[in-house]
Amino acid sequence: MENHHFNYVKDITKYERQETVEVKVGNVGVGGRNPIRIQSMTDTSTKDTDATVEQIISLAKAGADIVRCAVKGISDA
Repeated sequence: MENHHFNYVKDITKYERQETVEVKVGNVGVGGRNPIRIQSMTDTSTKDTDATVEQIISLAKAGADIVRCAVKGISDA
């Protein structure tokens, strides 16, 4: 693998967005000209549907645009 020297931060005192391509997560646009998105992840067992839904609602109320749920296996889906 080549050693690339990426310089993402030219000056830590000046904010500069990088040019990116928009992708969709559901109907939420990420990247491109979209605002910075807040995302989080549940830490409940998906078998406990009530706790998982409660946590998703809580995260949404706190401002999360995207909430991810990890599923251990098909029986947890």
